[in-house]
Amino acid sequence: MKFQIRYIQIFMLILMMFSASALAADRMPSMARSFYPDDSTALFNMVDTMLANAAPTEIDGKPLVLISPHAGFVYSGPTAAESYKLLGRYPEIKTAIILGFKHQVDYRGVAIWAEGSWKSPIGKIAINEALAKEILNSADFIADQHSLFRGEHSLETQIPFLQLTSPDISIVPLQIGAQEKGIVEKLTDKLYDVLKDRDDFVIIASTDMTHYKSRRQCAAIDSISAEYITAIDGSGLLRASENGSARLCGAAPVAVALELAKKLGADKAKILKQSDSGVYGGNTKSVVSYLSAVIYKSGGDSEEESTGLTGEDYLSDQQQQKLLDIARRSIIAYLENKPMPEFDISDELLESTGAAFVTINKNHQLRGCIGYTEPIMPLYQTISTCAVKAASEDPRFQPLTKEEYPAISIEISVLTPLQEIEDVSKIEVGKHGLMLQKGYNRGLLLPQVAVDYGWDRMEFLNATCRKAGMAPGCWKDNCEIYIYSAEVFEEE
Repeated sequence: MKFQIRYIQIFMLILMMFSASALAADRMPSMARSFYPDDSTALFNMVDTMLANAAPTEIDGKPLVLISPHAGFVYSGPTAAESYKLLGRYPEIKTAIILGFKHQVDYRGVAIWAEGSWKSPIGKIAINEALAKEILNSADFIADQHSLFRGEHSLETQIPFLQLTSPDISIVPLQIGAQEKGIVEKLTDKLYDVLKDRDDFVIIASTDMTHYKSRRQCAAIDSISAEYITAIDGSGLLRASENGSARLCGAAPVAVALELAKKLGADKAKILKQSDSGVYGGNTKSVVSYLSAVIYKSGGDSEEESTGLTGEDYLSDQQQQKLLDIARRSIIAYLENKPMPEFDISDELLESTGAAFVTINKNHQLRGCIGYTEPIMPLYQTISTCAVKAASEDPRFQPLTKEEYPAISIEISVLTPLQEIEDVSKIEVGKHGLMLQKGYNRGLLLPQVAVDYGWDRMEFLNATCRKAGMAPGCWKDNCEIYIYSAEVFEEE
């Protein structure tokens, strides 16, 4: 009898140990109630509403990488929803490899959660244990140490969105410690080796953008980050983060995701949405900014830009007027210190990514000009952003005032893709704009500038040299020369 009792005690102890082990393999939510509701119905309804309100996005391929923010859902949720609404259209994607970074405990290397599941108030989402263990066993700098995930939110905030858009998906959570170049390079290589023969996964890189600066400052800094993202240049983004010109908090996860996508054949990137906490919190003097994006391998010609812009005069009169109206409404919102208006676009071309400049003139004199040379966001957003920047950030002028506003007129230049040339005889004055680049020096002049000043080709080249901060004639000395066309239109 004593033997039987002892046997039962040992059995119960083993059962308890097994149950404790199984429980330890499930990560419980840390941020429920603080970052999002802890009630399952309230959380479901909140995320479902954000997904319903997110704009539908079309891409000619399948997502390889999604970039998503990780703040409180009230602030960053609508931006995150743009990425996840797109993901929900691809049920063939079976696993999300989520890349985040540490906020709480300092460590070097990468932590992985290789078994069990992660929980949210909505329910469980399973770990892809086979894939997780393959990644774990591929490198000695990756450790399965659950304590490093305690109190962390950069990965956890992605779970409810995945549960609604991709209910059958599994995950592999990876959390980077110190955001170092060596770890970025090694993790990129290891993930490539494991994933190169698979096609049923997506990489989700978790990051917020610039922290605690004014809305205008955040927008200016984020435009640099966005350029690296759309160029699929993770190494450049990490360098920009190290020198302070880019200030996204998850530079390492995004850098890994971009470099991995490039190695896997990605050739296109699209900014889906940019926003900041001031839109939902009201304070625009000190905000945290957010961005969502997709990186993918296109199904068509990788050299075609997503705008479909191949020549001049591709915008109708109605589309031109729409963009001019967006520019003016954006400037009014800036002058009145109000959030950017919500624009009703319903136009596939204006919602496609596009490069453009917005010029503000006052009494027929230049009063500000800012633009993007690469298509890093939807054309209508490019116009809205550049209009505000032209009014507030052109270093040649003081910010525009309300008193000046009645006297301004707006001109928009929508750019074709940049084309590098070696033979300057290809430059057609009146048709082409120029961009010259050498090292850190870069200068751009719009096509109409050469016409306004009556320049010939050589004068145009030399003026662009001066715009780049270099001596006239620099274009002859190992300088990259780009031409482009622009469709120019202005207010009557």
